[in-house]
Formats: sequence, structure tokens, C-alpha cells
Amino acid sequence: MVKFNVEEETGFLSSLEDLGSLAVNEVFDELQDIERRSLQWGQFVAQYGWARVRLSSVDTYPGADPLYWFAFVGPSGTTYQIAAKGPYGSVVVCSVVV
Repeated sequence: MVKFNVEEETGFLSSLEDLGSLAVNEVFDELQDIERRSLQWGQFVAQYGWARVRLSSVDTYPGADPLYWFAFVGPSGTTYQIAAKGPYGSVVVCSVVV
């Protein structure tokens, strides 16, 4: 079952807050819904995607954990893309949202 860690990477919460209260509500509601539905990894990837973020060498360092994108459309019609690391076991560490 997929779980989310939204506190390890401080950039996630600050990027989410920058998008405003509607985004905060929609993103947290979706992440909680994914956890409530107890999605297995394959189901999560099929529904939300999981694509590697390609960074130039100036934006990262050797041995850095790779980042991946997944996305969803909130009830308002806004598409949210979340950059994340993992999975570590069943935990996805959310890094930033746009």
C-alpha cells in the first residue's frame, strides 16, 4: 500500500502553501484518498504515473536520490504535479508540488 511522507522534504509543504489554500486542501485530500484506498504500487503508477525527473548535473550531486513525477487533477480542474523520491518500502517522500 502506498503511503506518503510530506514532512521530510521541507520544500514540499512550502511549495504547496505557495499555491494557496485550495491547493493545500485538494492535494492533501488526494494523498489521503490514495492511502485510504490502499493502492498497491502498480495500481498507483497506472493511475497517477511515475516518470523520472531529469536534472542537469548542476542541480544534483553524485549519489543523490532520483526524483520522479506523479500527477492528478483536483476537483477544481487544476492539475497538480508532485516531485517525489522513493518508494522506500511503500513510502513515497514528496519533495515539491507545482
